[in-house]
Amino acid sequence: MKNNNLTIGVVGGAGHVGLPLSLLLAKTGFKVHIIDINTDAIGKLKQGDIPFLEEGAEELLKEELQKDNLGFSFLYFSLLEYFFNTSAPSLYLGGVSCGGIPAGPGGLSYSSIRS
Repeated sequence: MKNNNLTIGVVGGAGHVGLPLSLLLAKTGFKVHIIDINTDAIGKLKQGDIPFLEEGAEELLKEELQKDNLGFSFLYFSLLEYFFNTSAPSLYLGGVSCGGIPAGPGGLSYSSIRS
């Protein structure tokens, strides 16, 4: 399904919950704008690197970056700026807010993307 005219903002989108959600939304054809206060994670994502262990995510990130389905920011007000200044027509469906998940033993958390 193609959703080229729809953009979704994901607040907390560079974390363990938000990133898999963002990537899968992008894979289905949505334009996704990832907003997170973690500037290191945003920087890595812009370069095509995943900031934590996430099975299958790096390949999907690179694919969606090539398709220009992902935007990134660490400033929340940039979400509105993105929607009003994007060159493609966009319908703002609403933002998704993703909170943190508890870490496992040794501070590690793990999840995987499966489609």
